[in-house]
Amino acid sequence: PCIAGEHSNGIICEPCKYPTYTLDPQQVCNHCPEHADCPDQNKIRPLPGYWNAHDGSTEILECPADGSTRCNPAEGGNGRCKIGYDGPLCNACDYESGYTESGYFQCTKCENPLKQLITTCVIAFIYFVFQFIAIYIIYVGINHNKQDPSLLDVNKIERAYYLKSILTYGQLMSILCLTSPQIFETFGLTSQIGNPSSLLIFGTQCSMYALGFTHSQFLFYQTYAVITLPFLHIILVTIFALFFPIFNPSVSRKGLISVAVVYLFLKYQPGAVTALIQFISCRKTKGIDHHYIASHPSWSCDTPCHEIITKFFVAPSALFWCIFVPALIFLKLRVSRSSLGSEGNKNLLGFLYVDTKQKFYYWGALVMIVKLVLSLLVYGLEVHSETQIFAFLILLWIYQSIVRNKKPFITESCNKFEILLINLLLFNLVMIKCLLD
Repeated sequence: PCIAGEHSNGIICEPCKYPTYTLDPQQVCNHCPEHADCPDQNKIRPLPGYWNAHDGSTEILECPADGSTRCNPAEGGNGRCKIGYDGPLCNACDYESGYTESGYFQCTKCENPLKQLITTCVIAFIYFVFQFIAIYIIYVGINHNKQDPSLLDVNKIERAYYLKSILTYGQLMSILCLTSPQIFETFGLTSQIGNPSSLLIFGTQCSMYALGFTHSQFLFYQTYAVITLPFLHIILVTIFALFFPIFNPSVSRKGLISVAVVYLFLKYQPGAVTALIQFISCRKTKGIDHHYIASHPSWSCDTPCHEIITKFFVAPSALFWCIFVPALIFLKLRVSRSSLGSEGNKNLLGFLYVDTKQKFYYWGALVMIVKLVLSLLVYGLEVHSETQIFAFLILLWIYQSIVRNKKPFITESCNKFEILLINLLLFNLVMIKCLLD
């Protein structure tokens, strides 16, 4: 009988001539699909820059034009992907071979999990200390004029504003970095500053692999961890704040904890929203018979476990972060707008408005909504990277125009710095467009 790569002429079996192939010896030889090679005339292998699901799939798909060489079978791997990569369009790491995520669609060999875990823990500790210092500076900026509210220490207010603005810049860059691996590679450090959840995501995978976690188990661990991380951070800061007045009796425990809670919720919100949207953003690729999570193509969406976690954990958490938290903050600001100068309101929400003019008390909440919209744009919609960047550009330009016109901040220095920061983001967008081109 004939075998794959051969066909019968009615008398004997003849091998298919290059560039034809056959997978079924009962069929005639077919021409090899475009953008593919057919070695031994019995398998279909995509050319570099292209991908198919398996050796028998005629669906040859072009890989994302992001400057990566993931879809390059010449560099080892499974005949379709560069070594270390796997899954649809080579967008997943070859976890079974010991490769884990080191960045957005970036994979490296897990060789020293203990060293990586220690490094992650050290960075996390330094980050925690820095965040507490930031919370204290913001607390001082909010409460510097307790004795006489008519007296403003502009320097303390501006320090609080600069910290908040740098935080916003880091968060926006962390969202932008999720539009392309090239962008993450260039601005990845900024991304991790703006989204501390990414430190957890990329810093613990190797350790989880060494502990025997399966790929699916890690996805669920990661999702749980990202959602609960803000609450854990708040607990740690609260414990620290309880003892802080021993060193500085003028600090109110309740006030410091109130500032910390709001600051940390708003800091983690974009990262939590992104993680939740990633978990429920399912896609399907030609040649694959199931839906998979867009940012983690190795994980299927068509499993009872994914459905249960989405229904009972991810969906409620998304409602909490995307709707409940913004609505509660807006409602509290609106109801308390005539008493925003009180100590209680300043500690609870002063982070949002202490640096703005009185009539623009809602400005911080407005910026929060803009960040949410951009997060939803990146992962909530299946659009091209250039479309996402163009939408970023338009939104930032509109925001900058409003700042120039309204001058919402309490000092001219703050207004100028805000415009400078937006110009820097716009410049980054131009650089990103050049990278993509």
